[in-house]
Amino acid sequence: MKIIDKGNNKGFTLIELLAVIVVLGVVTSIVIVVFSGSKDGAKVKLATINKENILKSSSYYTDEYNSTLVWSNSGSDKMACIPVKELINKGYFKEPEVEASGYLNSSVLVKENEKMVNSYEFSTDTNCGIVDTSVDLVLKGDNPLIKEYGTDFDLWSDIDIVLSNSMTLEKGISIDNGECSNTKSLKVGEYVAHYSVTTYGGASKTLDRNVKIVDTRAPVISFVTPIVKGVGEDFSLNSDVTYRDEAKYKDGEAILEDSKRISLNGEDIVNTKGLMAGEYVIRYEVSDRSGNVASRDREVSIIKSKWEFDYVGYEEEFVAPMNGYYYVDAKGAQSDYIADKGGGEVTGYIYLNKGDKLVVNVGGNNGYNGGGITSYDGYTVNGGGATTLKRGSETLITAGGGGRSGVSCFMTYTSSAPSSNTDFWSYSGDGNATCFIGVDDKATGGSGNGSGGANLGYGAGGNGTNGGGGAPGFAQTLVSNTCSNMKTETTYIEQQGACLVQDTTCFTIMGKKTCFPSGCKKYEIIKVPVVKQTCLEYRVIRQRKDDAGSGGSNIVSSSVKNYNLINGSVLGNGHLSISFVGDSYE
Repeated sequence: MKIIDKGNNKGFTLIELLAVIVVLGVVTSIVIVVFSGSKDGAKVKLATINKENILKSSSYYTDEYNSTLVWSNSGSDKMACIPVKELINKGYFKEPEVEASGYLNSSVLVKENEKMVNSYEFSTDTNCGIVDTSVDLVLKGDNPLIKEYGTDFDLWSDIDIVLSNSMTLEKGISIDNGECSNTKSLKVGEYVAHYSVTTYGGASKTLDRNVKIVDTRAPVISFVTPIVKGVGEDFSLNSDVTYRDEAKYKDGEAILEDSKRISLNGEDIVNTKGLMAGEYVIRYEVSDRSGNVASRDREVSIIKSKWEFDYVGYEEEFVAPMNGYYYVDAKGAQSDYIADKGGGEVTGYIYLNKGDKLVVNVGGNNGYNGGGITSYDGYTVNGGGATTLKRGSETLITAGGGGRSGVSCFMTYTSSAPSSNTDFWSYSGDGNATCFIGVDDKATGGSGNGSGGANLGYGAGGNGTNGGGGAPGFAQTLVSNTCSNMKTETTYIEQQGACLVQDTTCFTIMGKKTCFPSGCKKYEIIKVPVVKQTCLEYRVIRQRKDDAGSGGSNIVSSSVKNYNLINGSVLGNGHLSISFVGDSYE
């Protein structure tokens, strides 16, 4: 074969071509050998790295899972075996990585010397190269194991695992054939704990142990103290009491309902209504199913539940002894006339806090506390005073006083007094009067605005204030003035009659003398008879009329609940009572 060269190019001869092929084969062989050696080296390097990581991870595993390792003694050292698969299960490695390096079925032998220093040796055998012959479980602690409810304890703490020449592969505990991962959750009762252990070589052992969870803590009694109630009040000593026991039992509740007891001086108390005023100590007791007994004392104060206030003529103070509602019954006073209609009455409920101070003012039938007063000629009449209850500047309740009734009189006098229209009541002569009291029906307690009677000319009635009843106004008129005893006399008086001699007066007027008469120089004297009538006695009839005062107003503030207003029912002086009723007025 001939290769044609065009130009300066030359072709390869067959011998030259064969030589090139040989050279290429040698180079390729060298490259293949070098590449194959690099691949094997990478595998060795990976295996070395994984081995180091396995040993390092085993130290981490020992720190974290030391409680799950079962240690055996070998001379002065303690030993444990950690399979690589266990490291994989706990997330230290991925199985393909370990499998690629050939360590999937390997393990690490952990040795702990007497100085508590660990060393780690790599083993290509799952059981660290040790063949198991036997294993035993030895109970060193109590049987039954008694523990307090709610405590966290280690069931393996007093169980020894005795091995011939190996370490355990796995161990477990079940309680009443159920898994037990949290001893703190075990309820009060008796259990059977099942222990099991299996070695790497296949040897196994089981052990049963009684476990008793007990409750030695007493229940807790809770309530608000003290109780403050009024005399005669029926209340429950158990309404706000809580009995609590934290223990949980396998077959029932901790608190025994029939174990609860409330006593006073060693005797069961069932009737609180019969407690007299005073201080008491009530004892509460309760038992749980374990026989634990709890007791707690509670102070109970029974106080006076009703306070009475009569008319005294001055302010009094009431201090609320406890929180709650109080029933108030306030009564205004009647006027000074016993036959008048009475004062007003107000009832209702007021909520007071302990320590609240109230001012009490009870009205009098003398007009004290707002009753209107009218006086004339030493004669005084008045409306009834109001009864008031105040808290600071707030008027809680006003029970209006009764108004004073009107009076109508016809009075007849026989007197030597003159006939002029003088003061009706100033006559000193003998006389008699016919009077009608209460003829005006306006004198009603607890109504109106406390105003007095109308002004009929002589005097206005006294206005009531602060709910007091008004006093009447009055006026007087002359009805008749008649002479009852006349005397007639005739006398003569001298008077001037006709002129007997005229006096002349002369004047010169324009040079001429002129004279005129200027008066009488001499009269004629005549006697004239005079008839005189004299009244020796007068019969005088005059009338007095008083217009009745209105009753005072009943008043309640917005603080008073469920109130009631009554007019004109209270006789005599006013009155006020306060009664404690408790947390509710319904």
